[in-house]
Amino acid sequence: MKKKELKKDKQELEKQNKKDREIINDSDADPEEIRKAEERVAFREAEIRQINTQLGENETLSKKVKEIFKKYGVMVTAIILAAGATIAAIIGTITKALKDLGKQIANGLKTIGQKAACALPGLIGSIVGFLFKAAGQVVGFLAKHTWLLILAVVVFLFQKLIKKRL
Repeated sequence: MKKKELKKDKQELEKQNKKDREIINDSDADPEEIRKAEERVAFREAEIRQINTQLGENETLSKKVKEIFKKYGVMVTAIILAAGATIAAIIGTITKALKDLGKQIANGLKTIGQKAACALPGLIGSIVGFLFKAAGQVVGFLAKHTWLLILAVVVFLFQKLIKKRL
């Protein structure tokens, strides 16, 4: 259709909506007539939006995206919820993997500490065993509280980023 025809159709639809809005706002009107008028107005509003799209009057990208979402019944909140659920699942998996890895490393360090204490003579074996056992306890604590480990990694990376910029 040509732009003139589209504009003419839009004006006609707006005139009809004006008449139906008078029926809707009339307090003495029959409730069934009001309901029908509301349905006609809603239908015409959808047609007007389509005409505006064809005319290019919905200029901004956000309006175009909203029109697409309305047309196909997709809500922005649904997209945000889906993205949030996906991110939560990914973070949960990473957290579980970090906990398991941390427990394994802690157990390994404790075992090395015990074996070093037995293998090395006297005071040196005691010191090395103590150091490995302490490291194993620290890693075990971080494995139980992975949020601390994640926070430490984020702070470390943030400091590296700041140093590079300076």
